Amino acid sequence: MTACGAVGRRRSLGIESIEDPAGEDTTVPPLQSFRDLKDTLPEWLLQALQNQPPSPLQAQLLPIVLAGSNAVAVASDIPAGQEALSYLVMAALQAGDQHKLSEEEPGPVALVLTATQDSAASVATCAMGLLRSSGRGGKTLRAVNLSGGGSRADKLREMTSCGSHIVIGTPKRIHDLASKYQVCLLRVTLLVLDGVDRMRSLDHLPEVSVLMEVARRAQASANGKRLFVSGIAGGVMKTDLQREFGEFGHVTDIELPLTAKGVAFVEFDSALDAADAQRGVTGRKLKGMVLKVKMAEIQKGGNTGSGRDGKPSAQKMQEDEPPRRARSPERSDTRKRQEGSERMSRRSRSRGHRRAPEAMDAKEAQKQIEQMKDFILAEAKDKAGDITKKGEEEFSIEVYRLITEQKEKVRQTYEKKSKQIETQYAIAKSMAINKQRLEKIKARQEVMHKVSADAQEAIAKELQKADVGKKFVTQLLLQGMLMLLESEVVVKCRQADQAVVQQCLKEASDQYASIIKQETGATKACKLTIDTSFLPPAPVPGKDGPSCLGGVVLSCQGGKISVDNTIDTRLGLVMEQAKPAIRGLLFPAK
Repeated sequence: MTACGAVGRRRSLGIESIEDPAGEDTTVPPLQSFRDLKDTLPEWLLQALQNQPPSPLQAQLLPIVLAGSNAVAVASDIPAGQEALSYLVMAALQAGDQHKLSEEEPGPVALVLTATQDSAASVATCAMGLLRSSGRGGKTLRAVNLSGGGSRADKLREMTSCGSHIVIGTPKRIHDLASKYQVCLLRVTLLVLDGVDRMRSLDHLPEVSVLMEVARRAQASANGKRLFVSGIAGGVMKTDLQREFGEFGHVTDIELPLTAKGVAFVEFDSALDAADAQRGVTGRKLKGMVLKVKMAEIQKGGNTGSGRDGKPSAQKMQEDEPPRRARSPERSDTRKRQEGSERMSRRSRSRGHRRAPEAMDAKEAQKQIEQMKDFILAEAKDKAGDITKKGEEEFSIEVYRLITEQKEKVRQTYEKKSKQIETQYAIAKSMAINKQRLEKIKARQEVMHKVSADAQEAIAKELQKADVGKKFVTQLLLQGMLMLLESEVVVKCRQADQAVVQQCLKEASDQYASIIKQETGATKACKLTIDTSFLPPAPVPGKDGPSCLGGVVLSCQGGKISVDNTIDTRLGLVMEQAKPAIRGLLFPAK
């Protein structure tokens, strides 16, 4: 398709393309039918699309994306589910190019997040219809909607143990399933956000950010770039780990999970650097603890670590925990005194069987009573001390637990607010840039209209000169006669120009006959007559309606063939053909 044909096609579809600042239109021509993509799309996909013409957005967006370029498309009204084809075609191509799904590497390959359950259902219907014929290409592709009606178990059963190629759902539903290890994001290579403005209003963007981070970490683990480190001493900071691991390569992420003490995750930019760090750091001591490093394992559901939620396994925690604290000396002494008292009492009872008890005076009895009282008070004080100490320990533990929990809540709250502010800033920045571009395009169009208006005013002023106007009309008549090459031609002009045109008819006919004689050697005359109907009058400032700057319209064969040689038409052609040159002069590239 030629450049002029592409421009006409866009105008017929109502597409406005933002042109290159230098004035060159480099946009890929829009589609006329999906068959235009026969060299790019597989045959089964073309057959699935053959019964429906591409919408305006699909006609322009698909060629741009398939050509490997980025595009920002804005549509005022999109029927629900219809424009999903624009990215579902890309999702089908992406899924078809990947190797087969398996239990070790399950789907999805493409993840489509929609703002509402209704949108998810509409997109899922479109996706299932599109993939219905995928088996003809040698690989059956599946799509599943995890949002909407029906039980969650039934929807998960639709995915099978190998997952599904395309998964559709709301951010909160996918986030919930991923956190429970029921959806694996290991192989996600295409993420589609359908209705970002609606997601923002529903506060779904934090879940979207979490899902993107989960997918990134899962893929880093699968590529051998993420390490699991145990034996982390208390008080170790990220800077300490950066110092230990940074000597082996570029560290992209360090994570110290709050839910699992003594472990960490270190991610490298290169798998080779990660392997070198595993060999080099294993066995090192950091703040008195020996570090153990291994490759992070991929957990079902796309998370990595040695256990559920990225926590180390129970066996690992037992290996790393410090030895149990020995019993305090005070409690040991109390136990010894108690055991000695019991032995003394048993010896007293044994002697009583061998001989009769001796009589004691009141002073001796009072002394023994005081000793017993002191012994009971000492035992009570020891017991009270043990209870108090245990209570203080439990109190300290509970206070530490509450402080830790509240700190984590505060950190998560402010982290969420920070991400929301960053997202809002990015969206506002993008909207401001887009608005600025549209305003610049509008301003340039106004300047081009001003140039055209100035040209019209200058031409009208120049043609007011009698000699110039007569010569100009003669040339217009001669040019039209040479294009028609007819013996009888009817001339239409403005009523105000009728006298001038009448004076130019004979001269134009003579010049026409002379040129024909000179070029062909034949004698050919042309009869010119003025039409009884006239062209619209000259434009009047402040008055709407049809107008004409001047010129003539020549016709023959009863009006079936005509040549529009008016000043308006000629000026419009010049403005269109010279638009790149005019823009280059008005808006030179920096």
